[in-house]
Parts: sequence; C-alpha cells; structure tokens
Amino acid sequence: MVEIEVVSLCDLEGHTKPLRFRVIENKESKIIKVDKVLFVDINKYLSFSPQVYKCESVIRDQRKVYELLYFKDENKWKLKR
Repeated sequence: MVEIEVVSLCDLEGHTKPLRFRVIENKESKIIKVDKVLFVDINKYLSFSPQVYKCESVIRDQRKVYELLYFKDENKWKLKR
C-alpha cells in the first residue's frame, strides 16, 4: 500500500466519495480521476478498520480496478493495487 493525497466530497449525511487522487511513482506525480466507485465497505463495529472504496478508472486507455482505503482515525488515504 502506498500513501496518497485525495480530493473527496462529503455529503450532508457524512458519506465520503473520492473524486481524484495523486500518487508519486519514481519521483513523478500522477493525478488519477476516480471514474466510478463500485463498492464501499465501512465497518461500523471496528473504529480502527479503514473504509474501503473499490474504484474504477481509465488509465492510459485501460480500465483499472483498485482499492482506496481511508483510515478515519489517522485522516489518511492509501492506495491498494
């Protein structure tokens, strides 16, 4: 997993939706637009477990599916490929 910067939207009910994120690979910054959130897994019983967003983006003309994890207690996002 790699730590990332995320731009997200919070609605009035407190639901979070990632819009795009920045990942740094080989000293190069890439911004990826989240085209679709396929699934959200929020474990309400364990406060320390991350919120998992299974997402889809088109990157270099290829559809990619990946997971973004939001660690609410740390206020950090991570990318799981």
